[in-house]
Amino acid sequence: MSQDLNVGSWVIVRRGCPIAYCVNGEEIEFRLGSRHDGFDFVFEVAALEAFVEASQEVLAELTRA
Repeated sequence: MSQDLNVGSWVIVRRGCPIAYCVNGEEIEFRLGSRHDGFDFVFEVAALEAFVEASQEVLAELTRA
């Protein structure tokens, strides 16, 4: 089992979903949805950079199609 990822749930994010974040030192906490029924996840800085890079690649691929 990987020690780099702990998973407890999954979500589908649709247009209009509120997205909030909070920087806590070297970790960035994101919340999708509202405070009462949202989904929270946390990135370390390097992991967030890798996620953003992968997201940019996906968006570039989608705009080429």
